[in-house]
Amino acid sequence: MQSVSRERLAQRRSQLKRQRSVRFVWGGWQSLGAIALLATAGWLISAPVWVVRSPEQIAIEGNTRFNDAEIRQLLGLTYPQSLWRLDPDNIADSLKARAPIDEVTVTRQLLPPGLIVQVQELQPVAVVQLTAPASDTSSANATPADAPLERAQSTSTVGLVDEEGKWIEISRYQQGQNGRSLPPLKVTISGDQLAQQWSALYRQINLAPVRISAVQWQNADNLILQTELGTVYLGLFDTNFNDQLSQLANLRNLVDQVPPNTLDYIDLRDPEAPLIQTKGDQPAKKSN
Repeated sequence: MQSVSRERLAQRRSQLKRQRSVRFVWGGWQSLGAIALLATAGWLISAPVWVVRSPEQIAIEGNTRFNDAEIRQLLGLTYPQSLWRLDPDNIADSLKARAPIDEVTVTRQLLPPGLIVQVQELQPVAVVQLTAPASDTSSANATPADAPLERAQSTSTVGLVDEEGKWIEISRYQQGQNGRSLPPLKVTISGDQLAQQWSALYRQINLAPVRISAVQWQNADNLILQTELGTVYLGLFDTNFNDQLSQLANLRNLVDQVPPNTLDYIDLRDPEAPLIQTKGDQPAKKSN
């Protein structure tokens, strides 16, 4: 029994030695492999093949208003640069800060080495004069004459907006290419109205049966439109708005009967009883 136990212990010790040897050798190979991988990664990072040497190695996708050269310039990159040292997130944030871009995705391309920049531009639909809300000068019972179309405000700020009301600086929109056209629609509006109801208003204006060239909406109680028929007073922007726009199309023939330069405004605050007010002492015409 003692002889058998000693033999087994010897075998066990021999087996443990072999296992330690194997682990030592395997650990050595793992260390060598890690060192080799690090060396390879370092070589790849510094290798001349993985270098962005010129703007032409940057592909631009999704742009319509800004051409490829303009966006490459707005990226603000210097050349040459290692492809691996370029930070896609920083590049995307920099472009959004410099141009009217809503979304940017930047990815590295290995073959051929370069960048792919996918953009979604902000599309302006109106030139906006942003004002403070009118105070005390108008109310729900005010007449149209109490709310002139142009009301200068020292707090005004001029810019562009898209259909959702996202603000676009004119200087950022017009940089680069000279002569980039501005939207024809002109809007005077308070910040509150822009933030809360602009997108709903624009969707319906865009489908209006008559051409609308300007909107005055700094007073929430008195929405005013400049249309091809003349100045139109609508009052509150509410569920009657579609009916009011439909009445504009119905009034086209009647407005054509008014002598030139005598039309003062069209009052559609009650779409069931629209009024055409002429200048001077002439009485208002009521549509049938």
